Amino acid sequence: MKKRMLLFTGLLLLGLSGCIPSLHPLYTLDTIYYDADLLGTWHEQSGGTWTFKANKDPSYEVSLVNEDQKERDTFTVYMVKLDDHFFLDFVRKDREEYFAPYLPTHSFAKIEKNGKDWVIRTFNGDFLEKLIKNRKIRIKHEVLDNDQYLLTASTEELQEFFRKFATEPEAFEEPATLTRQL
Repeated sequence: MKKRMLLFTGLLLLGLSGCIPSLHPLYTLDTIYYDADLLGTWHEQSGGTWTFKANKDPSYEVSLVNEDQKERDTFTVYMVKLDDHFFLDFVRKDREEYFAPYLPTHSFAKIEKNGKDWVIRTFNGDFLEKLIKNRKIRIKHEVLDNDQYLLTASTEELQEFFRKFATEPEAFEEPATLTRQL
């Protein structure tokens, strides 16, 4: 139960609790973008801390710690450039915490530089659910037993979707501003 709570806290901290997970990544080798300015520790206005470290490949190891410093989650994160927009692709790293077989899934957020700060807006799963239910978009997905959606679209289809809705305010949650911790 404690391990499930840690996962929930991490997803909640990240703002992914309402997000729809994806089986496939948003990135391809030609869309991966690396910005060394992200490296370091960042403070979120809600009190959480994000630490970005460089991996050997062009990805980041991101540790998220909640405001009371009791819960930590670690993700492998790729920055993705689609046209003039940047996104983060998160995959949970702490696999040993699971008792059952682990199926890595991807979650997505939009990221923008704002002066010295970074602004992250997690993808709004309710927005996608509404599009699917109203038949306004066709994107491959499954509906699980608990009425949770799971995206099964290919990377190319995901990229097309994010390009189409990159400037749609409803597609993303309220922003979280990250300020470098001194």
